[in-house]
Amino acid sequence: MLGVIGYLSSVSLNAQDNYFSQDLIIGKWILKSALFNGTKIAFGATDQDISFEFLIDGKVVFISSEGEIERGNFVIKENKLIDPDVPEYPNADILSLTKNALVLLIKKEEDRVKMTFEPVADKN
Repeated sequence: MLGVIGYLSSVSLNAQDNYFSQDLIIGKWILKSALFNGTKIAFGATDQDISFEFLIDGKVVFISSEGEIERGNFVIKENKLIDPDVPEYPNADILSLTKNALVLLIKKEEDRVKMTFEPVADKN
C-alpha cells in the first residue's frame, strides 16, 4: 500500500464502541476539513479534491490533491476501517459514519489527524 491508504492502515486510536455498516460508506467522499493535533490543516492551492471512493466489492480508490491515484481494499469491523491485505497493521478509527459525513481519526506515534469527508452525491 502507498501513501494515504498505507498511512490509514498503519495507525489507530482507541475509539468509542460503535459499529458501522459497510454499506453506508459505499460511494465517493471528498475531504472537507482536517485537524492535525487539533490545528486546522490548510489545503494547498489546487483544483483537485482529495477523495476516497469506496466500492461495493471492497475496493477503495484514493485521489490526492496532486491527482495521484492509489488503489487498495477495505473492510469495516466495528468502528475500524481495515486494510485486509495488511491485517498486521492497526487501523483508522471511524468516529462517525452517516449518509452526510465520514469522520476518521488516525494516529501515528504521538500525532493525531482527524479528517471529515462529505459525500459527492446524495447517499439515499
